[in-house]
Amino acid sequence: MKKQVATGGVPVAEDPDSGVAVEQKFTRTAPTTGDEELNSEISLWRQRPSYRIARHPLWSYYNRSSELNIDDEAAEFLVASSIEYGLTGSYWIELAEYPSILETLSNIGRKASNSKTACELLFMRGDRDEYEQFIESTSLSGFGTSGKIETMQSKISNSAVNRADFLMNERKHRVAFDDTSVSIDLGTASKAEILDKIPQVASALKSAQQYVDEEGTRVHKRDKFKHTLYDMEIALLREVFSE
Repeated sequence: MKKQVATGGVPVAEDPDSGVAVEQKFTRTAPTTGDEELNSEISLWRQRPSYRIARHPLWSYYNRSSELNIDDEAAEFLVASSIEYGLTGSYWIELAEYPSILETLSNIGRKASNSKTACELLFMRGDRDEYEQFIESTSLSGFGTSGKIETMQSKISNSAVNRADFLMNERKHRVAFDDTSVSIDLGTASKAEILDKIPQVASALKSAQQYVDEEGTRVHKRDKFKHTLYDMEIALLREVFSE
């Protein structure tokens, strides 16, 4: 990761996977809790709206979510950061008691460099006018062929269950890495079960990512856990928008 120095002496780095600008923080007193770390990052975000959480800390926040105070501001920042790494961030929407943050989803999506995932999040919400306005306002760079956009547009009035089935990689997941083993059937899993298992998956994802970064190995394991986390969040959105 090549560092550059931004105005004010804050080192800025570009994440190799997403191309998102992230900042390395140096303070005299290091944060000691997950909530203190998150508040420090939120302060940087206020100063620099393009700032996003780097991958490893983001997976840690998923794993340590019980330490965090997820108000509307924290949820918006966490959702925006999750989108940049190909996740919808619905875990944070749920923890924030979602009715308030749902009103900001289009705005979050328009600011995202990963418009593909932002589009999928709005697709799961199921508001045709909002979805079409988003399509018109973004180039959807990196999304791939327009065929998927058109298919999503044709399905947006379908049930939340149908929309989730369209986006999921698979319903049944069985993943294992080191001491972590998770099995879940997203076709039958309750919201409580999904919420309970997301931190475990995120912790293993972080561990697998470290192997990828340091040794160039375990890429398949990393991708498997990330696909599992993605599908779990889509399943959460299914529950949110079915209520």
